[in-house]
Amino acid sequence: MSPLHHASPPRHALTRPRRGTPRRTTAALVVLALVIGAAVAMASALDSSSPIGRRGGSTTLHHVGAAGTDGSPVQQSTTTTAAPAPAPTTSAAPAHAATTSPAPRAQPPPGGAGAPTAPGPLVSDAFARVVSGGFGTSPVGGAWVVEKGNPADFSTDGTGGVVAVQNAPYTSAEHIAVVPAVAPEDWAATFDVSFLENVKALHPKNGGVIGGVVARFHNAADTGQGYYRLQLVWNANNGSPLLFLRAQDDSGLSPPGHFKVEQDLGIDPTAQFGSPPYTYHVAVQITGNHPTTVALKAWALGSPEPAGWQLTGTDTGNFGPQSPGPVGVRLSADLQGSPGSYLPAVSHVKISNLVVTALP
Repeated sequence: MSPLHHASPPRHALTRPRRGTPRRTTAALVVLALVIGAAVAMASALDSSSPIGRRGGSTTLHHVGAAGTDGSPVQQSTTTTAAPAPAPTTSAAPAHAATTSPAPRAQPPPGGAGAPTAPGPLVSDAFARVVSGGFGTSPVGGAWVVEKGNPADFSTDGTGGVVAVQNAPYTSAEHIAVVPAVAPEDWAATFDVSFLENVKALHPKNGGVIGGVVARFHNAADTGQGYYRLQLVWNANNGSPLLFLRAQDDSGLSPPGHFKVEQDLGIDPTAQFGSPPYTYHVAVQITGNHPTTVALKAWALGSPEPAGWQLTGTDTGNFGPQSPGPVGVRLSADLQGSPGSYLPAVSHVKISNLVVTALP
């Protein structure tokens, strides 16, 4: 073989840059790639710190929709691609801002902490104090004010408010005390009436001994429109004394021209109690105006409460006051041996455990 002719080397040994492409071009491309990579990394870092400026990312918007079948809020989600434009909105709940919904709030159990409570009483007085010349001050409701009768006849003995009443015509015998700070129109009350003497033993023919409450007190003129009386009466009942429930306007007169309803309970207190005091629970309520409606019931201490009202009545003639006025008590005695002949006796009546609650 001629020394001028060499064996052809393998093809891969001849690899070299193409004609016209300098070797430094390759190095430049590598540097450019590194620069681009760094720029991409920086852009990615900036993108992750701004949910609105992010490119290629997404933002999830939550809003509260309708309640689910268990009563808890249903969380709905809308996914939109972020862009420099304002954040997207959704028509499902336009009133809610696009925020992450908190977990549903736990509801308190019925009657537990946080449950609605019933309004408290307007008056609550057990008369657990000893006062003479009046009734003193109710712990709930405020001071008692004597509106009619000699204040010396009023006292409290630690268990009730006691009034001493000389038998006389009702217009002079009645004793009234009110709580001026409490003047609702519609209300219900419970209280106890105790007769401290045996009325039956006096053998009356007419009149009675009375304990009860007054409603919508405006005056004690006894001419009508002054107040309503809601009372338990130990009625002489023509010589056979029995308990009556009675509601009337302050005139004390009968229809027509006046409001009065009563119910003979057929109860002889001496048959239920061996000796004084003769104590009865009483519940009453008064509602409405033009006309006004009243309801009453009574039952002996230690006996079950009647299921329904024993006496109801509506003052269709609007003879009693049709506007709010103070709550109070009224005690009276007008026992007679014969019509117009008043027995020379003093009756003592006690009111205790008075609770007055407003009606909606």
